Amino acid sequence: MLNNFYHFKITRERARGSQIGRHIGSKGSTPILIRYLDLISTVMGMIDVGDKPESLRSAIAQAVLEFDNSIYDVIKDGNSPKGNIFEIARMAGTMGAKKTSDLIPYCHPIPIDDIKVDLTIEHNRMEIKVRVKSVWNTGVEMEALTGATVAALSVYDILKPLKKS
Repeated sequence: MLNNFYHFKITRERARGSQIGRHIGSKGSTPILIRYLDLISTVMGMIDVGDKPESLRSAIAQAVLEFDNSIYDVIKDGNSPKGNIFEIARMAGTMGAKKTSDLIPYCHPIPIDDIKVDLTIEHNRMEIKVRVKSVWNTGVEMEALTGATVAALSVYDILKPLKKS
């Protein structure tokens, strides 16, 4: 019965190299059964950054949302049916950057020194820029990217009810 399903094959040798071997079987192929612990042992995991020197790290990420001009008329002052868009986006971007290591499996939890979320709005678009700074031994680009993404998703969620079609 299992021969009728597609399956993945991950080999230990390929997983330790630069590429993880993946094979999608077809009908009639013999499925390779992999124990969970065997699969876990092939994954490399978090990178050790303990020997890297601490230094000032900063990153800026930007998200852009485009919308109809009719929506601009409703939100130009930051107001929406769910509250002030600018304040909600700043809070969401800050929280997103701070919670990055909870969302991204192999991302290091780092001490963040500063997060800035800047929003600009024009007639049919909003730009969200998130800047993150830290003095530590790994970069903060994932925190900036996550902050910009969470802020953009929050704004999208706020604007969604304003568009009827």
